[in-house]
Amino acid sequence: MAQDIVTCDDETADGVEDFDLDAQTATILGAQSATEFVTTYHATLADAQSGVNPLTSPYNAMDGTVIYVRVEDVDAVGSGSGCASTNTTFNLVISGPLPTANGVDMELCDDDTRDGIEAFDLESNSANILNGQDPAIFNVTYYESQLDADAAMNPLVSPYSNTSNPQTIFARVENTTATDCYKTTSFSLIVNDIPVTTISSDFVYEVCPNATVPISITATADNYSPSEVTISWLNEGVLVSGQTGLTINNVLTAGTYTIQVMFNATGCMSSEAIDVIELPTCIIPQGISPNGDGLNDKFDLSSYDVQRLTIFIETELRYTKKLIIQTSGLDNPQMAMSYQ
Repeated sequence: MAQDIVTCDDETADGVEDFDLDAQTATILGAQSATEFVTTYHATLADAQSGVNPLTSPYNAMDGTVIYVRVEDVDAVGSGSGCASTNTTFNLVISGPLPTANGVDMELCDDDTRDGIEAFDLESNSANILNGQDPAIFNVTYYESQLDADAAMNPLVSPYSNTSNPQTIFARVENTTATDCYKTTSFSLIVNDIPVTTISSDFVYEVCPNATVPISITATADNYSPSEVTISWLNEGVLVSGQTGLTINNVLTAGTYTIQVMFNATGCMSSEAIDVIELPTCIIPQGISPNGDGLNDKFDLSSYDVQRLTIFIETELRYTKKLIIQTSGLDNPQMAMSYQ
């Protein structure tokens, strides 16, 4: 018994295709030797019984065409001895149109390693590749090369980690009832970079209890310009309204301040956080000795709206001079100094 030959229609959709009839011979003969028996194919039973008008392969035929098989002892061919079997038939089936394959790139955002390698769910791209075709009729598989896709060898398994960035992947769309009815396409796996932002840890951000004078936190863009991104700031996970630049102003309370940056073109985002601490108390020291011994070398007035600072300096001759530092406020830290 021979199985039907199933193929698909080509792009012309004319319902006529070429069929390889000779591919059936091994199945029809079974354990019988091809050197002892001759197999021929015919369009009618009468032709098969008479041993005339054998069909040549490939044979161009319509869907549903019946093929009649004649198997005859090689020594009896042309003798009219009747030593032939003609009780085998099979159908030529055109299962449907050739599938289409629509290549659509897949993009992911890189993680904090920025190594350009991510795990892709290839199957999630199947709907794009089928582009409306019924997944019950057409199956999609993925490969690293065109050769593998054409041979349906070494299919990839999801999740698949790309080996280069970008990387070309080949997809094969085939009819589930006729595996020789297939199309291939290619698409790219792309790992997009994330924005990198730093906040210096060399400076300690502090506020006074019940502060009324704000401080500012400034971040640095390492691999982007502000026009390429969207920026937001959060305090303890809550969005801070109106803060959309690299510097957040009006910081009055302690907490973890986080800058979130998103590339406008890709939607890839990252964040950087810094802690602002609240001092137990804010007392202006009554004296400093900036001699490098680590004791009272400096003091921090960043939480005060200092407009004028007077420092009395004791000289080696025991004279006292008055150093007046006139500032223009926290927003403009330039100052003018004078001795008296």
